[in-house]
Amino acid sequence: MTERPLRTLHVNDARGWRGGEQQSFYLIQGLRARGHEAEAAVRPGQEYARRLHAAGVTAHEIPMRGEWDLLAAWRLRRLLKRGRYDILHLHTAHAHAIGVLAAAGLRPRPKVFVHRRVDFSLHKLPFGLSRLKYVAGVDRFITTSEYIRQIMIRDGVDGSRIQAIHSSQAPARFEGVQAGGLRAELNLPPDAPILGNVSALVGHKGQTHLIAAMPAILAAIPDLRLIIVGEGELRQELEAQALKLGVRERVLFAGHRNDVLRFYAIFNVFVMSSVMEGVGGAMLEAMAMRCPVVTTAAGGMPEVVRDGENGLLVPPANPQALAQAVIRMFHDPGLRQRCVAAGRRTITEDFCTDRMVEKTLAAYRDALA
Repeated sequence: MTERPLRTLHVNDARGWRGGEQQSFYLIQGLRARGHEAEAAVRPGQEYARRLHAAGVTAHEIPMRGEWDLLAAWRLRRLLKRGRYDILHLHTAHAHAIGVLAAAGLRPRPKVFVHRRVDFSLHKLPFGLSRLKYVAGVDRFITTSEYIRQIMIRDGVDGSRIQAIHSSQAPARFEGVQAGGLRAELNLPPDAPILGNVSALVGHKGQTHLIAAMPAILAAIPDLRLIIVGEGELRQELEAQALKLGVRERVLFAGHRNDVLRFYAIFNVFVMSSVMEGVGGAMLEAMAMRCPVVTTAAGGMPEVVRDGENGLLVPPANPQALAQAVIRMFHDPGLRQRCVAAGRRTITEDFCTDRMVEKTLAAYRDALA
């Protein structure tokens, strides 16, 4: 018996485009490719909305101004009534609250899924306010790592309602990517070794520890350049830190870029410096681009990287260990070669979008059954 196509609605209130948006975009594309209906509810005029429209995805634009935006919940509720969706999938913390409010009491009510990609406690806010939305109104939680799943269980969420489905990448997206003169565009010496980092400039991404490691790295590799791709609230602070340490001329802050894949093509080594992380999407992109990876053992990262096999793992918030691992990766061509080959296999065999979509689809079917 052929299973009927599902109608799914994916809610994301993101203002920009980061790893979570790429992951939900992969999921929507994968569902549509398998004959299911996948629509989205998004903030008007944002990058995510533009990309969905360009891909031919129906994207309902709903202003969402906060976690408990009652007007947004009412608008979403009207959409749910019209659409009669099987699945309501909420991809951000604010979408979680808005979506639970919107679906409350609906008949018929879609099965409600919440994606959790961050590895901090549910008790972040005082008086248990942040945990209220985890008590009721959600059928299943999906986490991007087993590490996050265990945090939720420790914080009181029933483990039978939580499934870990790793973030993923589409291997074909990275084939044939060329730098296209990027070194010249950035005024980089043609032969300078490049250490790369791609992530938002926010505290939990740990770039302050990466910059703190730079004096030791430059002592061993004097002509190296560090390129940090991303934007965020800590940019000025990080620039000031680099200046104070005397490494500012060797650190390039590239800001937000829509051509991130070109950067992976010039990175000789990719470094992830996070102190908190679900599963770093940028790290998976680097592996898919055949770039050797040095990463901290934060969050779900050890679920991806096997130290010495497909990358190097170091303790979080430890600039000295980070510097030593980066230097080792640059100085050992055999290690780089092994990590590149094993890293690419990690993506194609274990962290590919097809596997992620199939696991999510199975979770949908199980909840509906």
